[in-house]
Amino acid sequence: MLAILLVTSCDTPELNEKPDDFSWEIKMIISEDHRKGGISQEIYPLTFDTQEKKAQLQLDVNVCFVDYEINGKFIQFEDLYCTRICCDSKYAEDFAAYFFGEIFEWKIGATDLELSRDGVKLYFRKL
Repeated sequence: MLAILLVTSCDTPELNEKPDDFSWEIKMIISEDHRKGGISQEIYPLTFDTQEKKAQLQLDVNVCFVDYEINGKFIQFEDLYCTRICCDSKYAEDFAAYFFGEIFEWKIGATDLELSRDGVKLYFRKL
């Protein structure tokens, strides 16, 4: 019985309980809205602060801040606010809008982070 449990636990990767204090760059956005889809030509770092439960998103010029809460395999972003120094590209503004009050299912690996919800998948790579 013990051997079966050990084999089962080795086959099932453990899901992290938090996204860790790393920065992630957007690799690709897949969306039903084709205007917002595609491979990112920009980095747009997303950095998590697990102590404060806040994330920071660097756009072309402005920086956005968002609170987050993790519940199992879901992460909810709340209270997005951004600086307004100058003009970000339409792509950057659309990208930031994905985080406004949304709940995502998330999967995290050693070097990849995936956030997905109805019709949208965001793929990140660790910086």
